[in-house]
Amino acid sequence: MLKRLALVLVVVLIVVGVLSEFFLPGLLARGVEQALETTFGPAGDHRVRLRSYPAVRMLLGHFDDVTITSTNVETSTISLEALAVTLEDASVDLRALLAGGDLRVTRSQKTRVTITITQRNLEAYLARNVPGFGDPRVLITPEFTVISGYLTVLEREFLCSLSGRFVLADPKTVSFRIEGFSVDDVIVPTEFLETWLELLGRPDLSLDLTAFPLPLTGTEVVAEDGQMVIKATSGQ
Repeated sequence: MLKRLALVLVVVLIVVGVLSEFFLPGLLARGVEQALETTFGPAGDHRVRLRSYPAVRMLLGHFDDVTITSTNVETSTISLEALAVTLEDASVDLRALLAGGDLRVTRSQKTRVTITITQRNLEAYLARNVPGFGDPRVLITPEFTVISGYLTVLEREFLCSLSGRFVLADPKTVSFRIEGFSVDDVIVPTEFLETWLELLGRPDLSLDLTAFPLPLTGTEVVAEDGQMVIKATSGQ
């Protein structure tokens, strides 16, 4: 009788192990995707890959690595073209995930984050946050970034252009470092820059990395044609 019971137990464990390898990653990945939809809204497109060996460790919320790739992400400050997160040797609160759709990372040995922000994302951000800057346009290249728009002074429109680059002002802030300024294609001397910025309402062209749903520490800002890429980490 005991031998038969032991045999049944072994068979059950083998079946559970086999089923967990095939079904657990997909089931839990869908739970993570739903949690991301709750955080960022339904407009985003989320892809999740979970890996753990053996897969049955996932039942305890332990993962060798978690890879999340999201596009069209809405945050409280700016829309993101793409957000990629990789967690290594991570633990997730499985009860919160499955019961409430809440993604809580309780531990991660290493977290890598890549944020992609396009010219279009920045133009929408400027249109919402700098009301005095009409019809904003952004051009990003590896060498420089130009932000331009119309400013109305005494019922006359002036085309104002700021040139420079996005940089890490500190590990928590990405800011725009102004290197040149022109009005109607005429270069403005540096001593008059402050006056024109006052007329523009001193637009805030910085991004607070701590304001993201996953508080970040920036490591690098890379300008590419049409977009900038922010590389960061997040300690858990």
